[in-house]
Amino acid sequence: MTALNQKEKHLMSTEVREMLTKEVTVPVKPCRDQFLSNWFLVPLKDGGQRPVFNLKQLNQHVMYQHFKMEGLFMIKDLLKVGDFMLKIDLKEAYSVLSISQNHRKFLRFKWEGTLFEYTALPFGLAEGPRFFIKIMNPVIGILRMMGVRMIIYLDDILLMAENPQKLEIHRNST
Repeated sequence: MTALNQKEKHLMSTEVREMLTKEVTVPVKPCRDQFLSNWFLVPLKDGGQRPVFNLKQLNQHVMYQHFKMEGLFMIKDLLKVGDFMLKIDLKEAYSVLSISQNHRKFLRFKWEGTLFEYTALPFGLAEGPRFFIKIMNPVIGILRMMGVRMIIYLDDILLMAENPQKLEIHRNST
């Protein structure tokens, strides 16, 4: 990791504290065959920065399986004239997916002299989107059987309905 200024260190420390509070990460002792990844900051449109867990090296060792994802390209087939739309962002959706105890040693990082590991699926893992969509597919299938028109792209869901009342019902169901 490149040298961070005080503001950047504070941002990183805040992120680590939040993850500890949510039990997305836990402090651990070193073990054999552990894999350490680093963090870096990416600029945001508003001028701020966001910490990113850099899994690029680990992903080189993860067998990727191709899968199909939905996206906005589907809107032309689903959207009707006069439709109302609503976007749902499943905040921290990945954090509900636990990582097997045996695999957590591959999702480790050090911050301010302490070793941590992820207990939940981190963003950036190559297979993360496939795992998440695979878990979401049965839920999405049920909602669609109920007549909910939707497009799901990872943790973002776009709902469409003929009128605001139906859209609200579909939002509540979702």
